[in-house]
Amino acid sequence: MSWRPEGWSNPYLHTTIAGSDFNNDKERIKQAFIILEHDAQAYESGADAMLEALRSDRRATVLESQGNYSLISVPTIGTKLGKLVFIPDEEHK
Repeated sequence: MSWRPEGWSNPYLHTTIAGSDFNNDKERIKQAFIILEHDAQAYESGADAMLEALRSDRRATVLESQGNYSLISVPTIGTKLGKLVFIPDEEHK
């Protein structure tokens, strides 16, 4: 797994399957686990793809750095609001 922001969670890793939901049919329960595992992997792959897209977007420019602080210029589109995301460099491949 690549870097994730604090508090991030894959919802498919915290899902439980009750046998009673499938009339205790072992084959249907097994299929549900396979689907759940696939969904969890797909969710992680999507998160990795978004992280890579954020890392490749180099529109932000560091204007000045002093100690632990930097002045950063980020181009904006119109008057829309957004968030500035800081991703650790050491995780970039």
